Parts: sequence; structure tokens; C-alpha cells
Amino acid sequence: MVYLVETPKPNIDVSRAEEFGEVTFVFKPNDRRCSVFHTPEFGNAVVQRLEAAGYDPARDYFCVAGSMVSVITALVAIVSHWGAVRVLVYSAPNSKYVERTFDSSMWRGSNEERTAKALPEGSNLP
Repeated sequence: MVYLVETPKPNIDVSRAEEFGEVTFVFKPNDRRCSVFHTPEFGNAVVQRLEAAGYDPARDYFCVAGSMVSVITALVAIVSHWGAVRVLVYSAPNSKYVERTFDSSMWRGSNEERTAKALPEGSNLP
């Protein structure tokens, strides 16, 4: 499953993320939700909805698209709750989404160790 925090604007095409799984939204357009600027409540709502949907950080992805404030708040909540998140980031030069993993251990150790943890085996920075 590929999760997006919310439906992106019409000019953002996330269809290429479908190669990683079915795309679904944490918050749908008509959902009532707290403001992203109420950070703890917003983060808790993201975690609750992902838990209800059966989110598995070892299997599922979180697509980085849409409001960056919402995306960043959601990613912090996910890593805080589960310890890791697999993200899809759009690589414009490659015209596709690429996988990255963020986990709580990424910010420990040397810069080289942190970079190696963040990139898939044999990957180069796009």
C-alpha cells in the first residue's frame, strides 16, 4: 500500500507511485480533521488512521507529495510511533518515484553511516 497524507493538488500526478502498491489517502477531501498546525493532534490522527488501515512500516510506503507541512508532520509522527518509514520521493531526472527509508537510527553515527542506512543497496543519490 502507498499512503499519501491527503489528496494532492490536481497538477501533481502520483500515478507512478502505483508501481509500489495501491495508492490510498490518510485523509480524504471531505474528512474532518484538526489543523496541521496543531501538530500533536494532527500527528496522533495520522497514526490512528494508519493503525486502523493496517499500516505496516516493513511493507507499506508513504509518498512524499502534497502539503510539505502535512507530509513532514506525518513522517515525524510515523517515525516516532513505529521507528521507521519507507518513503517514495519523486526523482525528476529519472521521471519516477524512488524508495528511501527513514528510521530513528539514521541520525546516529558518522555522515557516511547515516547515508548508507538511508539508501537502498547499490543505490546512488539521484
